[in-house]
Amino acid sequence: MTGEIRCGDAVEVLKGLEKESIALTVTSPPYYKQRDYGVSDQIGQEGTLAEYLERIKEVLRLTLRATDRQGSCFLVIGDTYHNRKLLLVPHRIAIVADELGWVVRNDLIWKKPAPAPESPRNRWRSSHEHILFLTKRPSGYRFNIDAIRVPYADVTIRRWGNGQIYGGEKSKRRPNANDSRMRDGQRFTLNPKGCIPTDVLTVAATTSATDHYAAFSPELIRPIIETCSDRGDLVVDPFAGSGTTCLVANSLQRRFLGIELNPEYVRSGNARLVAPAKRVA
Repeated sequence: MTGEIRCGDAVEVLKGLEKESIALTVTSPPYYKQRDYGVSDQIGQEGTLAEYLERIKEVLRLTLRATDRQGSCFLVIGDTYHNRKLLLVPHRIAIVADELGWVVRNDLIWKKPAPAPESPRNRWRSSHEHILFLTKRPSGYRFNIDAIRVPYADVTIRRWGNGQIYGGEKSKRRPNANDSRMRDGQRFTLNPKGCIPTDVLTVAATTSATDHYAAFSPELIRPIIETCSDRGDLVVDPFAGSGTTCLVANSLQRRFLGIELNPEYVRSGNARLVAPAKRVA
């Protein structure tokens, strides 16, 4: 094990990190007005949304400073309703990140197959959260694409698996070749390792054995760490909570640093790290 969960304020700890020392950040800050974690100076209980965004902005600014040139950041964030109005918190954070200099590469959707019970009478139920994929540069960042490939659907294999050529009478008649993403006569070759998954990730929410009641699933972040970092890289979680990011990073032979304001979560998270080694699942 090469790392720890450190008790402290995310901003203050991040200030002390060496510039360009982080390869990957995977975190989920407290959501605005969602839960009270019972500690002073916590993020998420600000009087206004603007105040909340300013505090998230400072964390993102310091994280950007400490991220190396090939590094990235994944921010898991849910939205909030206030006075029957959806506040668009993930979208606002994405704009803040862009203004700071982060490159917003994806707004991934975490779809939960069995979301928490909810009984709205005049809107659809909520079943997803956002994962903002931010990079320090628009290209040249770590992205081990084979780590996230998935099997092709049967219909895709039937359509393209034998080297079929795209096109037909309708395709030949189109006046502009750019009217379709595929060129008439193009041959589409399937990658033997599988295809790139879509930006909707269907992963069940986890139930944590710790006192932390907003833990995310290890299976949600395992592919992220495998794809956007290498063995020996430093993975950081400024809002470590129950320590899931650190456990997964450790199991994948990455160095790690968790930062957590609540001392009870720090103790339980570090206890999980020194428990008998087993695959985090």
